[in-house]
Amino acid sequence: MPGAYATVRFHITQPVSSLTVPSGSVLYQASGPQVATVTSQNTILLKKVTVGRDFGDSVEVTSGISANDAVVSSPPDYLIDGMRADIQNAAAGQN
Repeated sequence: MPGAYATVRFHITQPVSSLTVPSGSVLYQASGPQVATVTSQNTILLKKVTVGRDFGDSVEVTSGISANDAVVSSPPDYLIDGMRADIQNAAAGQN
């Protein structure tokens, strides 16, 4: 009807906590989106994630990783769980 309107209210029971990671860090594979993380033993651990909003150069991850996880920023497609990771300190190359 012309001139009609409605009032809508959304009741959200709990806030959605999310993290933002670089777009290139998400691996889209047959088993679903995954993020490669580095364990304390410097090995790769692939974690299945739920992707939220896409911001272009970064994406929102709503579940699957925590703020304490060390995420691989640009992983190759051939990574598998348990592969050895060589950690490079980004600050070491800066003067």
